[in-house]
Amino acid sequence: MKSYFSSYKGVRNIFRRYWDVYGGRSALFRSPYFQLSAVLAAVMFPAWLPSWADSKWWELVISIMPNVLGFSLGGYAIWLGFGSEKFMAFLCAKEETEERSVYIHASSTFLHFIILQVLALLTALIARSMFFTVDETNVLVVKLGRIGVDAYNIFWIMAHIGCFVGYWLFIYSLLAALAAAMAVFRVSSWYDIYQNENKLEPTTEDLLKKIVDILEKK
Repeated sequence: MKSYFSSYKGVRNIFRRYWDVYGGRSALFRSPYFQLSAVLAAVMFPAWLPSWADSKWWELVISIMPNVLGFSLGGYAIWLGFGSEKFMAFLCAKEETEERSVYIHASSTFLHFIILQVLALLTALIARSMFFTVDETNVLVVKLGRIGVDAYNIFWIMAHIGCFVGYWLFIYSLLAALAAAMAVFRVSSWYDIYQNENKLEPTTEDLLKKIVDILEKK
């Protein structure tokens, strides 16, 4: 039994490592893409508000997100195979005062984009599978009402919260695709610095400093 659950421990550990490297909640809440997606989702409430939207928003997500996810996976593959072995070894180097290398930090950023898009797609699939019309004549509402549970209002609140979260994840995922494209450009900038500065034979510390400066401006 212990060996059976050991695989779950491995999954938990790798996700915890990703979250720590990415920067945790502070990095998430300070992200311009996170903040902009929340604003856009609130402004676009006619698209997801259950009492306003005639169309089902999750159908749009299901039709778009697989292509966006493929784009992000392609960007991640570009990152993993970009440049020469020397360049990758250089990015993996870190100073004594640093906990993580530039390479692992950038990898966690790409992974964050992909996780977001998978979550958006899964949320849309769950929303489609659990969709049902709720009114005061609904069998479940009537039965729960007999034991004093105001099921209609509970379902109403849950539907509005769920739709907002699902649509917000969708918008955040689209912005993450833009972030992935910018991340690929950032990698090419690092490579450009590496190739040009290498001609002048700078120290590894100088090159790392320039790349970290770019990373901090993301």
